[in-house]
Parts: sequence; C-alpha cells; structure tokens
Amino acid sequence: MLPLSDGTLLLLNTCPGRRSKAFRIGLKNQVLKKIKLPGDPKCWAVPAPPDRVLLGHPEADHCVLWNPITRQAKPISAHLPRGFTVCSDTHNSHLVIIVNWNVSGASSGFDWSDDDTCLAVFDLDNEQFIQPF
Repeated sequence: MLPLSDGTLLLLNTCPGRRSKAFRIGLKNQVLKKIKLPGDPKCWAVPAPPDRVLLGHPEADHCVLWNPITRQAKPISAHLPRGFTVCSDTHNSHLVIIVNWNVSGASSGFDWSDDDTCLAVFDLDNEQFIQPF
C-alpha cells in the first residue's frame, strides 16, 4: 500500500507468476477503483517516491517507472534478474532493490537448491540505475 500525494492510496497485489492487480482507494469519497498496470501484468513492484512505482518482470530487458496519479509510464533499460521475491528501501534519493530467486528439491536421493540474490541501486532524481543488478 502506497499513500499518494492526491490523498488516495495505491494498493498493489503482486504474486509470483500471476497477474498483478492495482487499486486506487479514495479515502474521502471511499471509492475503490481497479486500475491497469503498464507493461507486463505478471510483474513485481516497489515504491519509488514520490508518487511512483518501479515495475519489473524477471529476466526482462527493461522495467517501467510508473506514476499512478498521472498514468505516465517511462520504460527504463535494465536487465532484470530472475526472481519474484523483492524488497526495497529508499535512502536519500536512492532506491535500493534486492531480488531473490530460490528453488529446491530432491532427485536420486540428493537434495538440491538453486539460489540467486541480486542488488541494484536506482537514482530517483535522475530516473536511472546507478548500480545495475
């Protein structure tokens, strides 16, 4: 959930491999409105203040910087790693993003695990990656 400067809330529901959903919630008029996400509907999303969201799909060649108030969507060139487990935090004008991939199992009596963890830093002021994944 992301509070927006126009007094609404953006509610994002992302789930690995499934279509992501977005809703705007008007607090004053108590209206819930479903809105369409730009780009690939099976994406992950992280807040990119102010009033923006960075949307990405694993193993894509770009992500989308989206403003749900203006509906403006800007493609950002970047190779995105595999993985839907995503966390982020903002420090000053930098957005730090961590993407994790994990799959495990057992075969022929052996346990196995495949793990990746990738980090990137996105400059919110200049709208570009200063440290790619």
